[in-house]
Amino acid sequence: MFREDRLLLWLTVALSVASLVPMLVTPFLPLVDLGSHIGAAGLLDDLITGSRVVSERYAINTNFLPYWVGYVLMGVLDAIGGPFFSAKATVAVTVLLLPLGHMRLLQALGRSPRLGLWAFIFAWDINTYWGWFTFQLGMGLALWAFAWIVEANSPKEAARVIPLTALVGLTHVHAVAWVGVGGILLALAKTKPHRALLNHAIALGGFSLLLPWALPKLFGGGGPGNLTFIQTPFPDKISQLHNYSMNTLPAAVTLTLTAMVLAMLAPAALGALDPKPPVERSSAMAVAIGASCMLLYFGAPFQISGSINHFWTFPRYATYIFLSLLLLPSVTLAGRKAWLLAPGVALVLAMCWERTKQFSEYGDRTRPYLEIIEAMKPDSKFLPMDYEFHFQGFYQPTLGQLHGYAAAARSSYDPHLFDIDMTPILFRPEGRPPEPHWWKPAETFSMDGVGRFYDYIIVHPRSRDTQLPPGTVELVKEAGEWRLYAVKKQTQSEAARAP
Repeated sequence: MFREDRLLLWLTVALSVASLVPMLVTPFLPLVDLGSHIGAAGLLDDLITGSRVVSERYAINTNFLPYWVGYVLMGVLDAIGGPFFSAKATVAVTVLLLPLGHMRLLQALGRSPRLGLWAFIFAWDINTYWGWFTFQLGMGLALWAFAWIVEANSPKEAARVIPLTALVGLTHVHAVAWVGVGGILLALAKTKPHRALLNHAIALGGFSLLLPWALPKLFGGGGPGNLTFIQTPFPDKISQLHNYSMNTLPAAVTLTLTAMVLAMLAPAALGALDPKPPVERSSAMAVAIGASCMLLYFGAPFQISGSINHFWTFPRYATYIFLSLLLLPSVTLAGRKAWLLAPGVALVLAMCWERTKQFSEYGDRTRPYLEIIEAMKPDSKFLPMDYEFHFQGFYQPTLGQLHGYAAAARSSYDPHLFDIDMTPILFRPEGRPPEPHWWKPAETFSMDGVGRFYDYIIVHPRSRDTQLPPGTVELVKEAGEWRLYAVKKQTQSEAARAP
């Protein structure tokens, strides 16, 4: 694709660089859940090598899970370059995989891959800002899976897709749902639907790896009736499309709104300005992929509870509705018509500029936390006491999971990593130290009942530092809005004299 189109190659390189520049101006990415993810993935090598504190407190989940691909990628990158490198490199993969996957799918549909340059607009969406890197990785792989499924016209060709769908299956369940529904609709859009259904069923065979994990979730513990769904009214799903997709730049809302409008107008506008006869059935297949995304967005609930617990379920597909719209125009974008790409390319660059400023301010705020991490001894147990989570310039609570970087960097126990059975890293229940409630540290913390079980306590912000009794801790480091305390350990005689 790039060998045949040098303009596409150089514009892809330029937009890739521009999209990654914001990560260079901050040591910590302001992506909410990414902190806890790097904390857990960064401990994988410690668990494999038998690091004492980490091995005593955590265990590797040996089940097939729809998160393993992302965690292995992040864990390997951590072993190579540490958690700060790993977090940025992993996010870079997800950011670039989306437009590249979109280009590959356009090529499979007989469309101009040049239109995939506009997919860079959506690479830093709300899902990325929430730090859901496994979701973004899975959806990027889903675009490649769709391309291969579109091109699979025989059982032999379909069988070649199985390793890729297996990879999607072990990356994220949302991507599984999209490829599963889309694979069926794509078959109906092809010239021989019955034969295509068989081929696509073979291609989707990689998802069978998830059955040992999925069947107990669906039919164990009371069965499907055990699940509770919280729905969102249809009008709200329409009105909240911007909030669920691109509303990430509070200082530049006009740009993110323009991105949505551009995607909605593109099929009609580009089709009128630069028409190209479509490849047979390609338009129907493009519609099928978009329809599958819309079915999941408008049909799925907001939250599921019971044997499966998940929230923000349908909103994650919002961005991919707009990306699907960009599959519809059959255009050449050749010669002078390539200038039709200019509005999208300019929008990408403008958004990258605003994001760089946004990330730079966050970097200035969080850079002192590096000193806190440096002052901690490895193989320790530390307790994050975060009283404030929000930082100006972001809608998301970006300050609440920096502790994950400390856990990975110092190979230490962090009680606030994700504690659910669907993650590759599990807490060991035996001898687990008590901990305060994540959102209510002031009400649930005491030095005698909680704090004394740890080696360090990190308080943020320092203005809320009022709960540590004098004589029980020693200030090790104060940097920015963070304070690091070492917990003083009582001797046996002191413990005996204590009331």
